[in-house]
Amino acid sequence: MPTLNSIKESSRAAVCENTMRQLLISSQLYSQEHDGYIVQAMGNIVPSYPTGMGWQFALAPYRNAETQAPWTSLYCPSDTRPARPYKGDAKAVWGSYQINTDVAGYSPYVDGNKAIGLSGLSSTILFMDAAARYENRVAFFWPPDTNSISFRHNNKAIFGYVDGHVSAMAQTDIKKEDFLPKK
Repeated sequence: MPTLNSIKESSRAAVCENTMRQLLISSQLYSQEHDGYIVQAMGNIVPSYPTGMGWQFALAPYRNAETQAPWTSLYCPSDTRPARPYKGDAKAVWGSYQINTDVAGYSPYVDGNKAIGLSGLSSTILFMDAAARYENRVAFFWPPDTNSISFRHNNKAIFGYVDGHVSAMAQTDIKKEDFLPKK
């Protein structure tokens, strides 16, 4: 039985990795249309991005997805958490992923970054499996625990990097510097 469960989880992880790739592609399209800025977690320095709106709203048009919650297309099949309320709707699902605000920015706490102004894009994490929050300053609250990042795929979490690649890593494999913008 454990082997069968492991195979099933590997299949669910592949779906999660695909969703992560879609997020990364949509964030790159967003960046191309907004003077190179990485989509911010909340708020934005880009005038066309509504103040106080999350990254899910900003990336929805680039993903050809829902333009408002619930974010069912951002739900990992291995995420067994119950739906989280959104504006009084107990059925609304924010999704299973979070953005790294140390890289993306979180108005007014962390300024937005331009991808072209950063180095080490292949070692800089932008998105990850969410455990509870949907915007996360992982490096600020180091070390992360399972209340921050969900290691739901055979004790690994799926991470999406600014350069567009995806990787599954265990909690012991992640490093603080991977969550910080490198200028």
